[in-house]
Amino acid sequence: MSQTKAELVNGLSINAAAADALTINSDGDITFTGAAVNLVWDKSTDDLIFADNAKAAFGTSSDLNIYFDGSNSYIKEPAAVAGQLIIDGWNGTDIRQGETGDLMGRFVGGGAVELYNDNSKKFNTNSGGVDISGHCYFPDNNGSYYGTGEDFRIYHNATNSEIKNLTGLIYIESDGTTITDKEGSDVMASFAHDGAVNLYYDNVSYLDTYSGGVNTKSTHKITGLAGGNATLLMYADNAGQNADYWKLASEHVGNGFTIASYASGGWQTVLRATDSRTIELHYQDSKKLETNTYGIIVTGVGEIQGNSAANYVNHTFNDGNNNNRYGSYIKCGTDDASGTNYALGVSDGDGGTQGYLTFSGGTLALDPFTAAHPCIVPDADNPSDESMAYPYGTLLETITIEYKKKKDGSDTERGILYKVQKTQSANSKKVLGAYAGSLNNGPDNHTNMHHVYVLGDGHILVNNAGGNIEVGDGICSSATAGIGQKATANPSMIIGIAQESVTFTGSETKLVAVQYGLQQFIPWT
Repeated sequence: MSQTKAELVNGLSINAAAADALTINSDGDITFTGAAVNLVWDKSTDDLIFADNAKAAFGTSSDLNIYFDGSNSYIKEPAAVAGQLIIDGWNGTDIRQGETGDLMGRFVGGGAVELYNDNSKKFNTNSGGVDISGHCYFPDNNGSYYGTGEDFRIYHNATNSEIKNLTGLIYIESDGTTITDKEGSDVMASFAHDGAVNLYYDNVSYLDTYSGGVNTKSTHKITGLAGGNATLLMYADNAGQNADYWKLASEHVGNGFTIASYASGGWQTVLRATDSRTIELHYQDSKKLETNTYGIIVTGVGEIQGNSAANYVNHTFNDGNNNNRYGSYIKCGTDDASGTNYALGVSDGDGGTQGYLTFSGGTLALDPFTAAHPCIVPDADNPSDESMAYPYGTLLETITIEYKKKKDGSDTERGILYKVQKTQSANSKKVLGAYAGSLNNGPDNHTNMHHVYVLGDGHILVNNAGGNIEVGDGICSSATAGIGQKATANPSMIIGIAQESVTFTGSETKLVAVQYGLQQFIPWT
């Protein structure tokens, strides 16, 4: 139903001044014309058209305005209001580019907030937080802050990048971490889960941890601050200053250092290198060993322990290819050599004493004493291992003599080496001594070398061919190969003087204790 201008004015409650500015054309379009604004109701499109800067105002006090100022469009609260600007979308709200319809922002009802760039989603919220696609840029000196008190910060200050923690600790949790240069080509550090930590220099690992500790390569340098002394503290645990707390410190820059442990409330020197290039080893802060121009000086008891198979535990070298090079020298005992002074002791592997080298008033004594000589036995009698060639105490006689060889293969002048066999006749003049044991497979790897006792304490295997034996009787060889008897011939070639009596009950063979010494002997009458 068409209306006249008067009817429209009355129906819209338009005042007189506004009514004068209202026109209706033949198409039914309504135009309000004023000094500053124009409002058109285009009936053909059913659009209500506001001119530039013409506002659609809502609220008793025009608290919400919608308008276009010729350049920009506005939804505006021109003054402070008590409430909020609320956009209610039932299922959600999209913000799109007007011409293309490309999404710029989307607000899903009961779901995510999404932000777009060129219709490509870059940011969205989810039930656990937010997702970001692409990069997140912060200007210099701006960054991301974490924690109620902004305690953890990541930012770039135009020169350097910083990860700053203002309280507590920083934890990096990963199955493995690698730190490289900015190109990602050179590794600087790597951390493997349940494995090694590696530190690199110029893409080469120089420090690696492993199950037993730390491996390092090349030189280790400790530099003191401002040219002062350098100190390295080493802990075996976290208990602080205790016996497992060590210190390595320089005494003076370039002139020595000290290794000390913390014990009994103070530092105790363990090792010291002095500015004179002397090394000192200490025990409970007391010097026990030091080096000097000639070698070492030991203060206290020097003990060498080892467990090296088929080898000597100690070697003494003074090799100058000259007879003025001496071996070991023992200085001990009373200043005037009075009393019994113990220069050398020998024990078995279990600590059982075997004997001593003692001296008193200028005389050396070896207790007990038995002198032996190396010898070679016939090949048929020589065992292939270190077993004995004959029973202990078997009498041996000389077959021939050889000489030990020099390195050039020539004979030594004095190194007599006896080739022996069991004595072959009674009262043999060739008798040398009594068999003691094998030297095969010893330190010198001999394949045929044995010991024959020739002087001192020992035993000889004997039979009753000369009758019972009394103390002081001479012992010579019998007609039984390798077995001795009481000397009865006048004179006899004996190898020992009996030190005990032996009584025979038949043709048995017994060991008799003797003092060895080869001599012609006139039997007692």
